[in-house]
Amino acid sequence: MPPKVYQHKMTRAEARLWKQDEMEGWRKAYVACAEHDARDEGYKRFEIIGTDGDKLVAEKVCKLPEKIKNTGGF
Repeated sequence: MPPKVYQHKMTRAEARLWKQDEMEGWRKAYVACAEHDARDEGYKRFEIIGTDGDKLVAEKVCKLPEKIKNTGGF
């Protein structure tokens, strides 16, 4: 059985921000949010898909450390 993959599709506004060099911190946060959503829904892998259908990110979902899991997050 193939692994389940969470696919997050960008909006046009998000794609514009993604392309800007000075938005590196925003891109990292965006990837972390997509990974968080995938983890919450029980997926093992996630992808971020651009507005043109290109796969911009494809990664495994990391497990949360036990300390964060037990405190309920933020």
